[in-house]
Amino acid sequence: MVLLFVWGNPNFNEENDGVVYVGASAIGFAVLENIAYVVQNGIGTGVLRAFTSVPLHVFTVVVLGLYVGRAHFSSSVAVRNRLVLTGFLFAWAVHGAYDTFALSKSALAALLLPLLAGIAAFGILAMRKGRRLSLLRWGTGPVPANFPSPHQVHHPGDHRWMSVVARILLGICAAFWGLFVVGVTRQGFTEDVGTAVLGAALMSFLPLTLGILLEISYHRHRRHAATAAAGTV
Repeated sequence: MVLLFVWGNPNFNEENDGVVYVGASAIGFAVLENIAYVVQNGIGTGVLRAFTSVPLHVFTVVVLGLYVGRAHFSSSVAVRNRLVLTGFLFAWAVHGAYDTFALSKSALAALLLPLLAGIAAFGILAMRKGRRLSLLRWGTGPVPANFPSPHQVHHPGDHRWMSVVARILLGICAAFWGLFVVGVTRQGFTEDVGTAVLGAALMSFLPLTLGILLEISYHRHRRHAATAAAGTV
């Protein structure tokens, strides 16, 4: 969500904004995930996750957000990609370790506490570093000679990949549903057709949603580029 809809926003103008935007996106996801767990397993699960899963998401994405914020002001595409990938791999590894311990049903579950304490410490350090970088960016404190200004932000101009990926995903979804309808029609409608439709909808929901979001983002970038070009004429 951040890379698609916030990356080119002029309000994304300091490193700490990466923490804010990535954090808001991840906490929104965590809320939906927790609602699903509560509906499925009861309020007790929600209370337990409030002290485990929610802090995990918050502090993990603080670190990821700092990497994204630094990447936003990187001097090259290679550095930008490396920073974003590093932050993502960090979040992936921490969340994977959490899932491993939480679902082990063994003594490994005891490692959840030191894991949460460690990621909380990393998150607090990341927030402090993001604040220091933001203060430096706006001239509050000694500024290194090679420190870029808020306006020296690298924004790659070619977003055609978004449209290409979007149309591939949408095409796959269209073909999937076409084959599904043909298969159901040939086999005849049965009492299980509702279950089959629900399963097909769940299978196609993610690629369909991602394809639509990518297509919207691509056209938004095109409008922004056209507006910027018109302003320079």
